[in-house]
Amino acid sequence: MKTRTLWTLGLLLVAAAPLAAQAPRARQRALAPEAALRHRSELQLTDAQVKQFRALREETIKNRQADMAARMELRSKLMAGEITRQEFRTQATERINAMETRREQRGDPARALLNDAQREKLQSLQQEMRQQRAARGRADFRARGRMDMRHGGMNMSRDRMDMRWGPGGGRARPGRPPAPPAPPDSN
Repeated sequence: MKTRTLWTLGLLLVAAAPLAAQAPRARQRALAPEAALRHRSELQLTDAQVKQFRALREETIKNRQADMAARMELRSKLMAGEITRQEFRTQATERINAMETRREQRGDPARALLNDAQREKLQSLQQEMRQQRAARGRADFRARGRMDMRHGGMNMSRDRMDMRWGPGGGRARPGRPPAPPAPPDSN
């Protein structure tokens, strides 16, 4: 990531940390309409439900885009020097509070569209997907570790080593021709 992006994320986290500490909530995660649409055949959704989920998905996308635009505008003002960091934190906190209020007022409309059996089935399907993703992530991590050890413990691919140290990877390897000499300077 770029340094500017990391700083911006750090500032947002700093601004959001007091809010998280203020009101610990055991809030259930809102159901994304995409999840219900992805599993429509397993959930046996009716045509009316599918239509409602699609409309809800479009509304959700519009809300996300508006939130992203507001966040980008605020970050741009900070980077341009139009506002101070303290003003940035204050405005970010206000924006987060407004988002939370809207979320609480809206509730979970996607969950309300499902009956009890469909809700339970969707929760079990999502739990299975999370477990598969976690297992796949661990396997990928282990494979990356083995790959790194084949490259001398470095966390980079052979192509990246060639880019960084030239063809040959920076050190002599058995069975590999030595790197060609650098061209002489024309000065």
